[in-house]
Amino acid sequence: MKIETSTWDHRNTWQSQSGETITRPGADNLFLMGGASSDYTPHAGFSLKLQFVDSTIHYILATNHQVDPALLEMHVIDENLSNTKRKQVIKLGWDEPIRAMSHAIVNGQIIISGPNIPTLWGYTGSGLIVADKENSVNPAVETLAMPNGICVGWYDRCVIAKGEALFISEPMAPRTYTVGGYRGLNATVYGVHVSPSGALVAVTAGGVYGLDSQAAAQGAKVIGAMTKLSDYRAVGYGRTAMTPFGLFGLTKRGVKRIDIEGAEEVLLSDKTYVRSLSDMISFPDYREGRLYSTSSGLAVSVGTLDQDDDGAFGGGICMLDLERGIKSWWTQKGITRIIGVMQENEGDDIFLMERAAGSGSEACVYKYHLDYDSDDPSSQYFGGVAGVMVANAELSPVIRAIYTEADNGGALLRSAVRGEYRKNNGSNQEIVTDTNGVIIGVDEWKATAAGTKRLKTRELDSYRFQFAKRTNDISVETSAQGGKVRIGSMSLATGGYGQGRPT
Repeated sequence: MKIETSTWDHRNTWQSQSGETITRPGADNLFLMGGASSDYTPHAGFSLKLQFVDSTIHYILATNHQVDPALLEMHVIDENLSNTKRKQVIKLGWDEPIRAMSHAIVNGQIIISGPNIPTLWGYTGSGLIVADKENSVNPAVETLAMPNGICVGWYDRCVIAKGEALFISEPMAPRTYTVGGYRGLNATVYGVHVSPSGALVAVTAGGVYGLDSQAAAQGAKVIGAMTKLSDYRAVGYGRTAMTPFGLFGLTKRGVKRIDIEGAEEVLLSDKTYVRSLSDMISFPDYREGRLYSTSSGLAVSVGTLDQDDDGAFGGGICMLDLERGIKSWWTQKGITRIIGVMQENEGDDIFLMERAAGSGSEACVYKYHLDYDSDDPSSQYFGGVAGVMVANAELSPVIRAIYTEADNGGALLRSAVRGEYRKNNGSNQEIVTDTNGVIIGVDEWKATAAGTKRLKTRELDSYRFQFAKRTNDISVETSAQGGKVRIGSMSLATGGYGQGRPT
């Protein structure tokens, strides 16, 4: 799959006093874990829509530092992400590093498990308890102890991966594990998924293996051998994610599909073009990050600590829209990285994030969106598109002009070619666009008096930026200020040295 080199950058300054929620353009801060006297460090989170009630429950695994020694806790929170009205808080033991957390839904029952936490069980919408084994309905079969590890629901069974083994429960019984459901592999299992076709897929340090869906329909036992799908080797938990377009995994330079052989690698920071108007993060090895499935594709989370204490972090989130074939970077000060992707009741993604060093250790939940009209005057917001245009090196092209259509009336529009964005006099290549359209909440729905505007759509206006840049490697970039902005098209005019060159 080819991902076009379009980019949208979120550059927002996020500030908050302890326990206070503040919204900034580009991201809704929906929830702040803890308050003025609390101190929590989040590790993972997910959301679950109830089967029989139109409601959503959020689950967040966090460390409670209010007690000494610190405790791991599972927080069950209502769909409004209420900071004070938690449905349940389960203490899971002393604090330790958390490598992963996952969940499975089987016949209205929920299993939550991870390599560093006890396995939890309950019915969706009700309370959770620490899971204990449930004996098999066949008294002649010995039931194994309840395992803990990463899990997934698979055809009315729960599959738990622990070390180099898969434990597959009996049908409709996510707490019953027997020898008939045991599968051993030759390497540590770092990911378990169910493909769009229903196959069980295990990602290991030695390759990717699949088990056909028909193997789950053989009674209490699981019949069939696992087949190798690819030679992709995982280096840790959280590096793979299943999407409707297939299973993807992190690579050194980006991501690629890993349930088939020979898939094309998607580069996250394409060095073939130069960015100057906004950031595109280049990370030494993206396998150090985490990969999450979203409603539109994938989110790659990478980040570093604020080494020089200037409030700037060398990390961010790269969104990949697999349906439209575009990628976009989201960089925001004050936030380190995504640690969980959750959903609102309507299905929109919300992101559980760590806060920056020095800002306390509370968790924040943000909604990624572009739905706002005004900018924070103290922090200008720009989104942009960038890419490479093919040129014939024999023509020695000179970029004469960039033509851009946009509808951000009354705001700045910028352009650059191969990293150059200044005119000969030193000023930036930027234009304050013509005011057009209306602003909802300010303008009238219909004209009631002379001089008032009637609500209508904004029109795309064309603007020209003049250049004299000679390059055989044409990378262009346009950046627009403001929300609800469309950049309709980008084109350029080229010329060569000497008469008769093509235009």
